[in-house]
Amino acid sequence: MTLLDAELASRDLEELRRGLRTMGLVGGVAWPAFLLLDFFMLRYEHAGASLGPILLWRVIGEACILGGAWALRSAGASSGRLYLAEISMIGGAALCVSLMARSFGGIGSSYMHGVGTVLLFRAAFVPSRLARSLRTLPAMLLIFPAVTLPGRASPSPSELSHFVANYVFVLAIAVIGAIGSNAVWSLHRQVFAARRLGRYRLKRQIGRGGMGDVWLAWDNQLRRDVALKVISEARRARRKDIERFEREALATSRLASPHTVAVHDFGVSDDGVCFLAMEYLDGCDLAELVRRGGPLAPELVLQVGLQACASLEEAHAAGIVHRDIKPENLFLVRTREPTPLVKVLDFGIARLADEQPTQTGTLLGTPLFTAPERWLGQPADERSDVYSLGATLYYLLTGVPPRGSAGENVGASLDVPAVPPSALRPDTPAALEAAVLRATAPDPRNRFASAGELARALAEAAQELSAHSPTGSAEAGASALDASTEGGGRTLTLR
Repeated sequence: MTLLDAELASRDLEELRRGLRTMGLVGGVAWPAFLLLDFFMLRYEHAGASLGPILLWRVIGEACILGGAWALRSAGASSGRLYLAEISMIGGAALCVSLMARSFGGIGSSYMHGVGTVLLFRAAFVPSRLARSLRTLPAMLLIFPAVTLPGRASPSPSELSHFVANYVFVLAIAVIGAIGSNAVWSLHRQVFAARRLGRYRLKRQIGRGGMGDVWLAWDNQLRRDVALKVISEARRARRKDIERFEREALATSRLASPHTVAVHDFGVSDDGVCFLAMEYLDGCDLAELVRRGGPLAPELVLQVGLQACASLEEAHAAGIVHRDIKPENLFLVRTREPTPLVKVLDFGIARLADEQPTQTGTLLGTPLFTAPERWLGQPADERSDVYSLGATLYYLLTGVPPRGSAGENVGASLDVPAVPPSALRPDTPAALEAAVLRATAPDPRNRFASAGELARALAEAAQELSAHSPTGSAEAGASALDASTEGGGRTLTLR
């Protein structure tokens, strides 16, 4: 079996599990609704029949359906479990319908169409190979005659003809349903096998932005998960967007810091789709972290600042200015270590040393975290990244950016110093506040001259704080990440 065959087989099982579970959940709602039919039959077709057994079989059928759906609640179910769950749901429902038919007309009962309804549910929700359907459907079809025929006198010609006519109809439903289910399975498999870019097989979309989409993908050559940025079709027609995509690949590939997201590959597929393969990160970006849990602990803010500075120091030494540092582009990675790991993302609008400065009047980046001089048309340099990182740390501490907010004219307050974080958050350490305020000074000459200088100031603040809470940063990082990703998974966006 080839690797692709193994992937497709695994995908088939997962598709089958999801289809059976969906069928069970929908069937669990629809099954009790047929009590209206039971009351109708009891009143007009078979007056005097007991309702008690009918209710009992409805309860047993509901238990079979919901029990099968519950057994398939998590991914990774084996083929044996899938088969047992299907027998529980489909077979259990067909058996209960057949038992009801014994009370309401026997082999000539209209309840035979209930078996057809059960098989239609399967065809509607469960994509399945024809061979697999043919292994399970015959047993389902034999349940009705096996339950209704024993113990009865020889049927009259009219009863027999009625039974044959209805049974042929149910057989037709089974055959058409099996063919339709196979067609859906085949289409899903073709789409799944075709979702490939070079050596990468797309698994699921994990982010979306203005440039395109981000996918969790499987690298067939190195056999590992990667995050694959794929530029959108509309963007591929614009040369400057292709250049931005290439710039990100070139800029990031020059960097080796453990605090910069690693780029593994860059290329173009046979049909012209540009893609960028990066390491897949398990965790949460810091904007999402604050959105879910509020401002971060000072210990964690210091760790974020120090690690982001390490990434920017290397980038600046290589002649690269990021130009878009913001909470969304700092990612807190889940690791086995207690100390949080921060990664800097998205060098898509970075400027390299050998490039011409951006045209005057063109503002790239996110306004709330963009340095004031760039609003005035001046080129970005290291101090611009220092400002953006300082503004990000301010936001992590307080939950608001240092100047303006969404919907406000940020440019109107460019020459006004930021409100001290302690005015919004009294427990802000003095050394951390001083570092953040200097980093976000409106005049670049009053800021730290480099990310290294900011790192030293943050390190001094961290030493001062650690004297009071020696394990605080590790605990803050782990607890904040656990709280933010509980039930929500990772967040990765592409701008």
